[in-house]
Amino acid sequence: MVFALLFACTTVGPKEADSGDSAPVPSDDADGDGYDASVDDCDDGNAEINPGADEHCDGIDNDCDGEVDDLVVDPITLYRDVDDDGYGDDDHTYPGCTVIEGYTTQGGDCDDSNPVINPGAVESECSLSDFNCDGLVTGVDADADGVAACEDCNDGDASISPAADELCNGIDDDCDDEIDEGPGVDAIFVDADGDGYGESTTATTGCASEGYSSVGGDCDDTDSSVSPGAAEVCDRVDNDCDLSIDDGVLGTASACPGEDCAAVIADNPSAASGEYYLTLGLSYCDMSTGGGGWTLMADDLVIDAATSSGSEINFGLLRWSEMWIAYGTGALSAGCAYPDDLATCVALGALIGSEGLGLMSPSLDVCDAAYVDYSAAYTISGADIFLSRAEAREAFEIGTAEALAGCNTSDNSGSATVDVYIRR
Repeated sequence: MVFALLFACTTVGPKEADSGDSAPVPSDDADGDGYDASVDDCDDGNAEINPGADEHCDGIDNDCDGEVDDLVVDPITLYRDVDDDGYGDDDHTYPGCTVIEGYTTQGGDCDDSNPVINPGAVESECSLSDFNCDGLVTGVDADADGVAACEDCNDGDASISPAADELCNGIDDDCDDEIDEGPGVDAIFVDADGDGYGESTTATTGCASEGYSSVGGDCDDTDSSVSPGAAEVCDRVDNDCDLSIDDGVLGTASACPGEDCAAVIADNPSAASGEYYLTLGLSYCDMSTGGGGWTLMADDLVIDAATSSGSEINFGLLRWSEMWIAYGTGALSAGCAYPDDLATCVALGALIGSEGLGLMSPSLDVCDAAYVDYSAAYTISGADIFLSRAEAREAFEIGTAEALAGCNTSDNSGSATVDVYIRR
């Protein structure tokens, strides 16, 4: 805002004649104010207007300097009025002759940012602020809840006032002379089984009582063991109402067997190695090697190079794509570089497979059969063998060539034990 020039408050008196000489008489001074109209009196019809007069806030050039209301000796005080309530801030004033935008002639506003607070405001007995700027507050608020005692039905409890929400507590929280009513109370649900959770489709407004709950989401309100707060157990039931059955507990009991160990660890990634219930019965699962999920199919299987038959393992109940032959005790004959030379090695691993793979067929000379049926063979932890192939379900024989087919090759001395795992 651009303001006019400040007005000086200096009083300028009429000029006096030298004391040693008699004052000359103006030749043209009709108003007798001592100033000649033909020289410097700008209004010779008014003795109050001449070069020696004081300038006042009257819209007249009193001192004949060609300016109106400049350097006035009696300016009015203007107060800045930001909230435009007609009262200004005593700390922000401006001297002038006319009221300009944003200012007023009345001061005393103790909060110039709020138009309802000024010296002209009317306070009620419930007022908790100094609205009229007299330094006094008329209302009382003993519990400091922002509501005056004269409007509060309980000024000793800050949780109770006309501004409070009504709650389900047997108290008139909002001071409307009604108890436990209105939008502030709970949505409640019928809880037929008394487990603390109601069926969401039965929602209504009110306060929970016997047979009702303020928490919904119960997927079976006839069974108190089933609710969103229940723990999932192995019973083929969605106990925790998350739309999944036996999730996180697969294989922990006979009621919810896993297809294999891979299914168990997929259901619960934190499952530890140990025995689990699978479709083929109680079985050991290795949950740590190579990402886990290995199902033990043969435990301490003895592989004897001098025997005349192989050891058969029935995998017919499980799908598998990887096999892990974990060596136990003992040692097989030398000269077998596995897994790179599986086709000619006469020790363990030379002939492992099934009729479904073209190996082990009675009409096939397995002693001369090339090992071509597995897509990959690799070792982990030294001599352990891991084989992978397309998914299969079949019986499987493992042993040396002589043991499996009675080949007329030299006998192999020594024996070993192995654990055989599969996974998909």
